Amino acid sequence: MELPYDPIKLSEEVEAIVIDGNKRKYNTFRLEPFYGQIATARAVGCNLRCSFCWINPSRDNPKNYGTFYSPQEVYEKLIEVSSNKFGRATMSGTLRITGCEPTIGKNHLLSVAEISKEEEDFRRFLIETNGILLGSDENYVKTLSKFGDYIRVRLSFKAGTPEAFERKTGAEAKFFDLQFKALGYLKKHNVSYSLAAMSKDPAIMPDKERRSLLTRIIEYGAGNLNLLEEEKADPFGITKKRLVESGIVARAEDIRQYVYESLDASLMRFFEGRKSISLGELKEAIQTMDIKIVESSCRTCKRHNPWHGYNVMDDLDTKLI
Repeated sequence: MELPYDPIKLSEEVEAIVIDGNKRKYNTFRLEPFYGQIATARAVGCNLRCSFCWINPSRDNPKNYGTFYSPQEVYEKLIEVSSNKFGRATMSGTLRITGCEPTIGKNHLLSVAEISKEEEDFRRFLIETNGILLGSDENYVKTLSKFGDYIRVRLSFKAGTPEAFERKTGAEAKFFDLQFKALGYLKKHNVSYSLAAMSKDPAIMPDKERRSLLTRIIEYGAGNLNLLEEEKADPFGITKKRLVESGIVARAEDIRQYVYESLDASLMRFFEGRKSISLGELKEAIQTMDIKIVESSCRTCKRHNPWHGYNVMDDLDTKLI
């Protein structure tokens, strides 16, 4: 894919692959431990290429992954994975579509929401979105508002400035404001929402960019920043590969060579046994002599798989035990 790209155009291209009539491609259905417990459908296909994304290669190659399911089939699979051994009574009050950009395939998404609300097995439908399509189409948000409190949108911001948005997602900087327009439309049409941002790790979002993000969120109507969940990227598996490719995390050999050429060799002790360190942290360390390391494996089990148990597929497509 040529960078930077138009995410609206990419949405259309992805939709042509993952949507067939009113069916959509999904990888898995399972009950997951997040939000207490949540019945989750993991679909394929996204309109951004975030460098810190942990989703498996189905994001970039949706043609090669997933099976088509109708909205009714999606609902039945969610009931199946959520039902306890005594019958249909669900073990989760909430369902969601994730592992992709769920707003791609508008009619399919709305049909799943309509079926699930009518059946009343789940109390809420959670939509986790980057907001690109919601920000580009106010009518989309107006349609969601017809579901009342049944739908809750979790809007995830990727960057705090247009330049950082283009660098981190690969999308053209001019589309940066669409995420914030989505917030404005959600507020305007009284759609229940929460906010998230990849802003907890200064290596991913420096403090100056973070302040810019918070300021813009307030400008677009989110007066209560308590609604914002700040997230930190886990540089494991394919996520680390993407961070390296984007230049956010440098290869260890490049860092060592930089140290040899630019700094006193005594600093090499900070890099012994390390596989990677963020460029932002390296620059800060040069000034403060406080080297902070981005770990390459789980501190608990020493594996490269960050998600333990639940018999799920991680971002490397390997089965966890």
